[in-house]
Amino acid sequence: SYLIENLKPLTNYEFAVRTIDGDLESDYSMAIEYSNVIYPVKQLNMITNNDPSKVTLTWQLPDDASGIRSFNIYYNEQDE
Repeated sequence: SYLIENLKPLTNYEFAVRTIDGDLESDYSMAIEYSNVIYPVKQLNMITNNDPSKVTLTWQLPDDASGIRSFNIYYNEQDE
């Protein structure tokens, strides 16, 4: 086994392995793909407005926000 370190966030990687014995080299193994996990936003807050039909959401970006291009906001009505 081998530990690969310092992978960049929000980056796709592909890994394959082959054996080498002197001048002889095997074919590469089947490749596996890996995508770094995107870190969640921090401190999600809701600010109510004077209009009860509106709220404002605020949050802090993750420590490494490089590569984030957009946000999806999910909301769902709750039964009373």
